[in-house]
Amino acid sequence: MNKSPIIGICTFYSKNSSSPDARYVSFLRHSARLPGQVYIFSPRDIDWAAKTIKGFVLVNRHLIKKSMPFPQAVYNKLENRHQEAMPLVRQMWKKFNSIGIKIFNPKFFNKIEIHRVLSANNALSPYIPETMVDFSLASLDRMLHKHSGVFIKPGSGSLGQGVVKICQTPKGYRYQYRLSNKNVTATINKLSALLRRIDGRIGKRPIIQQAIDLATYQGRVFDLRILMQKNGQGRWVRTYSFGKAAAPGSIASNVAAGGRVVHYHTILSATFPDVEKRKRVEEQITRICSLIPSALDKHFSNLGELGIDLGIDTAGRVWLIEVNSKYSRHVFPRQVRVNSIVNSLSYAQFLAKGQSQ
Repeated sequence: MNKSPIIGICTFYSKNSSSPDARYVSFLRHSARLPGQVYIFSPRDIDWAAKTIKGFVLVNRHLIKKSMPFPQAVYNKLENRHQEAMPLVRQMWKKFNSIGIKIFNPKFFNKIEIHRVLSANNALSPYIPETMVDFSLASLDRMLHKHSGVFIKPGSGSLGQGVVKICQTPKGYRYQYRLSNKNVTATINKLSALLRRIDGRIGKRPIIQQAIDLATYQGRVFDLRILMQKNGQGRWVRTYSFGKAAAPGSIASNVAAGGRVVHYHTILSATFPDVEKRKRVEEQITRICSLIPSALDKHFSNLGELGIDLGIDTAGRVWLIEVNSKYSRHVFPRQVRVNSIVNSLSYAQFLAKGQSQ
């Protein structure tokens, strides 16, 4: 076994920079407590003929770019789907796979694919809102006849972008969305006209999902983000949990959409002051967060971290809102951020050691 695993962190550098930003440099700094070598590289810096990569390492707290051997495992830190779809990137993953280099968290999730995987799991299906992945005017009309409201979500969206809530009222169809840090609400008579109006917002292959009557915190709807990670033994652990309260009147709790972070126990205690009811809520959360990683492990290779978003309705029933393979650490307390970085690197080393056996 190789006692000194080599880990590469793959990302693109900012437009006006030829080196990684501080978020990724912190990975190098905290990697010092682990054995082996960690470096940061861009897909543009690979020399396939020489089997080397021009990567950044930390030397006496200074970033140094030097020629590095191919890693045994790569932590995918590409930041958006546009980067992921670049021919340069696709070819890179293909070549890495062909020579046995393990890719940690290989891609952004697609809501349709995730829904199909998780809804097929009998233990998880009770926690999943009714969802239609075949988007059409007729399917939207059917869902609005069954539920008091629905969400339309882009199949490949993130950060709450492109999400629209629709409710049927005596005056017509009321729709809401977030635009440039403002809440937009309007009512229109015909569903077909509504779809034409929001067509530019919802993107390709949107899904329709039952809107849950969510519990509120200080008058704001909220959800919970649970960070699950694999550790250095390849086992899933719950690293951090926190609440996200939406901006006043907003349908999206995302911090990027004006939401704010609230301590996990603060938001649960305030919303469910009855100890027994809160205990039942937390038991559901624990169960869901145990089931989801194991279900996705059967479908995706080398998953190492998941951001699970959960909603709780007014009766205390927990619902799955979304699962993400990418998330931001900037809202984490410092020690949680450090622990999550160490977990990520430890799992990458676990993969590297397995690859080199």
